[in-house]
Amino acid sequence: MAWIRRINQLTEKEKEGIYRILIPPELFPHFKIHPLNFFGPSGDRSVRFYCPKEDPVALIEVKRDPADVDPIYSIQISDAMDFTMCEWTSLS
Repeated sequence: MAWIRRINQLTEKEKEGIYRILIPPELFPHFKIHPLNFFGPSGDRSVRFYCPKEDPVALIEVKRDPADVDPIYSIQISDAMDFTMCEWTSLS
C-alpha cells in the first residue's frame, strides 16, 4: 500500500504529528505559531492539514490568519504511481 494513503488512514492527531515535519521549523517562531497546536497570534489555527482517509494526497498550508487567501507556506505530497516513492510540490 502507498505511504501517503497509509498515513491518511491514521487519526487526525497522528497525521498532523507526522505531516508537521514537512513545515520548516523556522516558520513557527517567525510567525508566532505554536508548533504543537498550530494556533497563531490571532488565537485561530494557522496550519491546515487536508489529508482525507483513502486519499493518496496530503496538502499542508500555513497562513498568518485563517482568513488570508494565500498561504505563507504550502506543500502537497502524493504517492507516486509505483507506490515506492512520494512526489511533492512546494507551493510557497
